[in-house]
Amino acid sequence: MKCPNCATECELVNVKSKLSYECGCGFSCPTNHKYINEIYTFISKDSDGNEKILNYTTTMLNRRPMVTADRSTLEELKVIAREIPTTKGVNIRLLKFTTRTEITDWERN
Repeated sequence: MKCPNCATECELVNVKSKLSYECGCGFSCPTNHKYINEIYTFISKDSDGNEKILNYTTTMLNRRPMVTADRSTLEELKVIAREIPTTKGVNIRLLKFTTRTEITDWERN
């Protein structure tokens, strides 16, 4: 990001798990992003043993995967998930992912 004050490139810094852009001239701009340390997803297993990520339909009739990193959204998804075994006749699981595998790095020049 270019600094709006001096037009130099700002540095992305992490302070207490919050990211912000900072410049030597004193400019600072929070990104409002937090690091994600874990994600949750709801899955079902078909008769062949294949796992599938569940999805749901929003009030605007959009389909959304049942995946989140946000605790409040997780609680909302649990309400939906509790109805699925009865309404759809499938067993579901809630999974939590906390480790990572780095696949590719993109670095600035």
